[in-house]
Amino acid sequence: MSDNDEQVDDPGVQRGRKRCRDPAKWKQNIAKRQRNRGEEYVSRTTGRHVPARYVGAPCRDGCFDKITRPIVDILHSNFWQIGDFGLQNSFLQKHVAQLPVKRRRPVQNPNAARRRSATLQYTLSHCQTSYTLCKTGFLSILGISEARVKTAMLSMSSTGSPRGDLRGHHPPGVMVSREVVNRVLQHILSFPTVSSHYTRAKSPHMRYLEGHLNIRKLYRLYLLWMEEHYRTEKRVKLSFYRKKFRGFNLGFKPPMTDTCTRCDTFKVAIEKANPEAKAELRENNEKHLDLARRGQRLMKRGYCIAISGATIENQEVIVMRRSDFLDIDVLQKCVTVRKPRQPYSFKDARQFAFRLNFREGYQLAMDYDGPMGSVRLQKGNAGYRPSLFNLLKVTLPLKYLTVRAIDPCKIKHLEDFLDMMTVSQGQYLQYIIEQQRELTRNDTVEDEEDLDNDLDDHLDYEDGDGDRDTRPSTNPATSSQ
Repeated sequence: MSDNDEQVDDPGVQRGRKRCRDPAKWKQNIAKRQRNRGEEYVSRTTGRHVPARYVGAPCRDGCFDKITRPIVDILHSNFWQIGDFGLQNSFLQKHVAQLPVKRRRPVQNPNAARRRSATLQYTLSHCQTSYTLCKTGFLSILGISEARVKTAMLSMSSTGSPRGDLRGHHPPGVMVSREVVNRVLQHILSFPTVSSHYTRAKSPHMRYLEGHLNIRKLYRLYLLWMEEHYRTEKRVKLSFYRKKFRGFNLGFKPPMTDTCTRCDTFKVAIEKANPEAKAELRENNEKHLDLARRGQRLMKRGYCIAISGATIENQEVIVMRRSDFLDIDVLQKCVTVRKPRQPYSFKDARQFAFRLNFREGYQLAMDYDGPMGSVRLQKGNAGYRPSLFNLLKVTLPLKYLTVRAIDPCKIKHLEDFLDMMTVSQGQYLQYIIEQQRELTRNDTVEDEEDLDNDLDDHLDYEDGDGDRDTRPSTNPATSSQ
């Protein structure tokens, strides 16, 4: 356990690692809603099936005939559609009036306590019409008992204003005090945590403790911590500690996706190898890790160059992983504006083409004219095959109707880049160089102000008879910085 809490998440933004509580789906709350709506439900206390509320029998005073049966059904339905115990009490308090007793029988002792202190007058209204009813008719229409009316009338204050439901607001007898709970939370937050490296995008709020820990070990450390710092305070049980721990988005080991396949292979081989072979395996593993570290530094430098290049006018520099080059058809269709992402990982380092000629990463020239800060070419569904990335098989529209001349310095760079490519890959680049040489020999180079010095311009060509050439333009084309 460490006092360094720099990596500890803010308790105000914690997200539960396990299931989140949903009181609306608790059985007791479901039964409560059904009871308040007058529906049938199963009592959570007795387990008894309670039928739905219904209109009772008509009274002998003819209240049902006075209102008519359709209005009775409407009044009954509207009352139970309220669905709230407090609002239903307010409805009863509004339609039941307490009046003084009009007549009393003479008694021998006038000072004796009277059994009736007031007279209740029952009314219901529909469409601006108020109906005075007897008690039996009122209770039958609403489908309630006399006790429900008495409870509603007793919940009124002396001034006649309704009071809220006072049930269920007392603290439980076995409730753990807030101070004890804070000690548990303080102990859990005192452990340093780290986030996942590769699955951070999928679970950004997930944090991981050291792999040798578990809940039982944390609980034993909690008991020792309480004995050392808060000896006189109350301790909680393991079940309560586990419950509070699950309120945090914490785990004890990183996911398996945070491992490198080759590193795992070396680890298993070293554990099972004899002493003579272990030294060689450790040496190979160290070479693999050194290559990964060099690749990470290379990608980091290329990423910084890409960000700085994005601020230059009319230039788009993109650092791409090797796995992003999949299908040329998908590459030319799925160009989307996107925030740059730092490609730092062992997996990316293994996939990155680590060559001395590509120390600065890849530089792509594009013919996109719209506003763009940075782009990323999306992956295709097809697997990587060199035949899919053959520019000679793709026909792209021409951007310029006349042949554009290239600066001699650029031609020199293209010739250097041609030496790094195979014969099949460099056919189109060789065609460009030959066309430029032919323009030079014929002395048909355009004026100096028309020279193309922009990295984003693509080269398009036209035959002598005016027809478009079917050879593709450079979209996208790669060159080394």
